[in-house]
Amino acid sequence: LAWKMCRPNADNPWLLGYFLDNELEWYGKGGGVVGVAIETAKLPADNSGKQALVNLLKQRHGDSIEKLNKAWGAEYESWEALASATTFEAVNQEALREDQLAFVAEVADRYFRTTCEAIRRWDPNHMILGSRFAGDAPPGVWEAAGRYCDIVTFNYYGRVDLLRAEAPGTAERWTEYYNK
Repeated sequence: LAWKMCRPNADNPWLLGYFLDNELEWYGKGGGVVGVAIETAKLPADNSGKQALVNLLKQRHGDSIEKLNKAWGAEYESWEALASATTFEAVNQEALREDQLAFVAEVADRYFRTTCEAIRRWDPNHMILGSRFAGDAPPGVWEAAGRYCDIVTFNYYGRVDLLRAEAPGTAERWTEYYNK
């Protein structure tokens, strides 16, 4: 797709750059900052996304289901049993959440790296303008966008007080985004 869309525009002096997408579901279907990991866990064991999640967990826990069980306070018999689960059970929710956040960051890194490399291969002359976050994005996603995109973009849907001509909290929120 990058070949088809970007190569013909590589020397276009009127083109500023490319948006990768708009308001991707970094939070999944309402799962908060680890929503992508929660949604991926629901997939069948033979799904490539589920396999990537299990492989990341193997890396993080030394390829030992016992170490994962100890960290999570879980009782999975094997990696295959974990891969077959559609939700991950853990007594230690903080350890589970850390692993889920690592997966979200990995997904974001792969997404931004892959899309940006494809565009730059066929058009090194224009900027990559991000994927326009729907306001905020989970930890790790901002950082991945910043590593690969020339500009990190977002849509902001803050409240506006038309009577006072003010947008309370906007400056603080945008400063927060800038710092990310």
